Amino acid sequence: MKFEGVNEPYFKYYIGLVQDENLIDALENACNSQIVFFKSIDDKKGNYRYAENKWSVKEVLQHLIDTERIFVYRALTFLRQENAQLPGYDHDAYVSSLQLALVPYGELVREYTDLKRSNLSFFKNIDSNDLERSGTANGVIMSVTDIGKIMVGHAHHHIEILKDRYLK
Repeated sequence: MKFEGVNEPYFKYYIGLVQDENLIDALENACNSQIVFFKSIDDKKGNYRYAENKWSVKEVLQHLIDTERIFVYRALTFLRQENAQLPGYDHDAYVSSLQLALVPYGELVREYTDLKRSNLSFFKNIDSNDLERSGTANGVIMSVTDIGKIMVGHAHHHIEILKDRYLK
């Protein structure tokens, strides 16, 4: 059976933000540009919120870290053909449970940098035939390729919000 791709609009939106056709090119370009972007933000901006009850820059970055970890776990599970139906997660609860105001911004950027490079290596080492393996997460069938593209598009989405609302 040929996999037809994600039909869920929420995930389809993120996939649509990816410019590169080739997954590894997309991940590599995103890795490099996103690391440069987060390193360019002044430490003093880390706790900035553009409005009350909005995430700080550090909380957005932690959200990206958490989401990348979750999505790579999903990809690993699908690659190993575990056949588990993986749950979604409450991203607001993940962020609100932390005391990020006390964490230096530079430490989060280092963690993000390490994670992005590790995830890039993970995807580069997947045989191209295995990229279309799929599974169910959050009630949605998706392939390993979809997961990689969702990761790229998701980070792109949040970076555009940071540029537009936080860093003007």
